[in-house]
Order: sequence, then C-alpha cells, then structure tokens
Amino acid sequence: EGLEVPPVSEQMRDGYKSHARGFKSAKKRGGAYHIGGADAPERTAVYAIPAARAISRAKANAASVTEYLAALLCLALLRLQDEEGGRQKRARLSLPVDLRARFGGRIMRNCALNVYPSLEPMEAALPMPELCGKLHNYIRSATRPDELAGRCRASYLAAKLPLPLGLKSAIVRAALGCGGSTMTFSSLGVVSLPEPMRAHVRAIEAAFSPKCGSPYSCCALTLGGELRLTLTRSIAEPKLERHLEALFSSEGMDFTILQE
Repeated sequence: EGLEVPPVSEQMRDGYKSHARGFKSAKKRGGAYHIGGADAPERTAVYAIPAARAISRAKANAASVTEYLAALLCLALLRLQDEEGGRQKRARLSLPVDLRARFGGRIMRNCALNVYPSLEPMEAALPMPELCGKLHNYIRSATRPDELAGRCRASYLAAKLPLPLGLKSAIVRAALGCGGSTMTFSSLGVVSLPEPMRAHVRAIEAAFSPKCGSPYSCCALTLGGELRLTLTRSIAEPKLERHLEALFSSEGMDFTILQE
C-alpha cells in the first residue's frame, strides 16, 4: 500500500545502454595495499553514530558525509599498513556509484560504476581537512555526468564484443574499472521510507560480503537520526576495527558498538 511499482519493462532495461554517451575508459590506478589474514567465517561490526554528529564533522572538513567517512577509512587503512610494516602502498576504496540516482530511472538490474578514492602513505600525516579535500576533488571529477556516461558506453560496447565469455568478462571488468582496491565502501546515503512504513521500521542495517582478495567491506546508511556503519570481514583477526574506532574517538564521533 502506498508503494508505486515500476513497469517490468522499465525495471529490466539495460541501464548502461540507456545512459551511454560519448566514450571514456577506466583510468589506470597502480597497486593498492592488501590486508592479509587467515580466512575465517564472515563477521560484522556495526557502529551506530548520531547522524547530526557525522554531518557536523563532515561540514567542518568541507566534505560530504561519504567523503568524510572515506577519509576515515583510508586513514585507518594506512595506519594498519604502517603497523604491519613491509612495502607501503596507497589505500584505495572501491566506491560504487548508483547510476539510478545520477541519471534517474528505476532499473532493477545492476546499474552502478565504481570510482576509486585513495590516499598515499605519505599523506597519512596531513590534517583531516586536506585529506577530505583530496577525496572530494577526486570523487567530484570521477562522478561528473559526462564521465559516468562515457564509462557506461565503454562497458556496454565491451559487453557486446563477439568474444569467448572469459575474455569478454575480463574486458568488461577493465571497462568498468573493477579490481585493484583495498576494500569496498558502499555509501547508501539517507534511506527515505514511504509514509505507511515509517511507524514500523526502527532501524536498517546493510552488509556486503568482501570481494575476493579484499577481506573487508564497509557499508553506511542513515535512517532517521542514526547513521549505521557496518564492517564485514572474512579474516579471523579484527585488524581494521581498532584503528577505525580510535579515529572515531579522536574525531569526537559518539559511536556505539551494536555488534562485533
């Protein structure tokens, strides 16, 4: 009741074809830090943060909440890498961009492109406003409508190549810019519930399994006055959690651990 259902034809449309304009391929990015660890069943850590506090801290750093959280994650990753020693590489996130929100449309098929904000090891000592500014400039450039539309066309054309499936898959992944990141960060923004549902939903959590070779993933969403950030790991030791929690404390983020 009160929910509009799009026509099936609209739900099944190929979003990459619909939004394709021009032609742009994914940029080469170089190597990224890889978190090592013993494989283990997936575990999650859920942090509840007052949304007003997250917004306030983001504004203080001239950033969006997504950019601010991305900066905290990258900084936590760089601190973990420094703790572990070895060759120092950049901390890079895979940040999925929902093309439905960017171009309009109610497609139910996969319709997203990844962008890759990152910080270099030598940048770990920079003030938070500078870190946020670097990620802000990258994300703003990478998510320009013409950039996303051009990458839609590249991925659509790659998918239509008359090649064996394995080779075609590799080309499509290259066009989409897949792989080569330390972890995935899915920022789902503010959830808006239809009026008939609001009295019945107290909280929403979302978690995504880590990708192969990236034993952590992170998801953030806000409902009402609460931001919930969920870390999912597929290694036994909680390596990243303690660094992220230390940053929350130093940044004055009044977080509560709901699950670990």
